[in-house]
Amino acid sequence: MTKLKRTVKDLFKARFAGQRLSAAERYLASAQSLEEVERRQRELMRQGF
Repeated sequence: MTKLKRTVKDLFKARFAGQRLSAAERYLASAQSLEEVERRQRELMRQGF
C-alpha cells in the first residue's frame, strides 16, 4: 500500500509541475513586446521557474 501511495503522489506532483510549466509558457507567449517578455521572465525567475 505504501508503494502505491508513493506512486500516486509522484504522479500527482509530476502532473502539477507540468501544469505550472505550461501556464508559465502561456504567460510568456502572451507578452506583446520584448520588454514585457523580459519583465515576465524576471517575475517567473523570482517565483522559482
